[in-house]
Amino acid sequence: MNKTQSVAAILLVIIGLSGCGHPKSIAEPAKAAETAKDEVQSVSEREMVILFQILIRMDKHNHLTLTAVQAEQLLPLIQRNSREGEMTPLHEQEILSLLDTRQKQFVLDWQNRAHRRIEAFEEFKGRQDITPEQRDAMISEFRSRRSQERAGHFTPQLSPSHREDHDALDNGAVPARGGVNLERELMALLEGKLRSGENK
Repeated sequence: MNKTQSVAAILLVIIGLSGCGHPKSIAEPAKAAETAKDEVQSVSEREMVILFQILIRMDKHNHLTLTAVQAEQLLPLIQRNSREGEMTPLHEQEILSLLDTRQKQFVLDWQNRAHRRIEAFEEFKGRQDITPEQRDAMISEFRSRRSQERAGHFTPQLSPSHREDHDALDNGAVPARGGVNLERELMALLEGKLRSGENK
């Protein structure tokens, strides 16, 4: 079935022109709604992981370091999103509102880069002119880059405008337990600043 036929089939189900079999007509939209909900949750979780990783990266720049005052304000918000396992646009705005102008610009720059890479990744996955081997090779490369990032094989002193985005943000995917580790790392970072009273 080609794309046009698929769309037509979905429309037939929605407007009730698929014939008899009412239980199936009810079950299929319900399943579609559940899938859509899962996709929204996945995007919300992904956005949380991206933002958390950017904040960790940002703090490694001397002129963008989070202060103890910011850490005190950010920590309960980060803990909340960690518990919920996702981040809404409102939650994101709450966090960004606690950053200064340069910090906020850093975050927005990296978010834009991440989103562009996500779009390119999704487009690549959907292409019909690549072989399974090529697709697997690309995914393996992304995983390798994420591993290098976690091992500290990157140069945080470089600004995003002077280096390619070739780290764990390259496809925006949430690696297995990677999101949990990032949450813990960010919370530990903020708690450490509170204990030391850094820049307060």
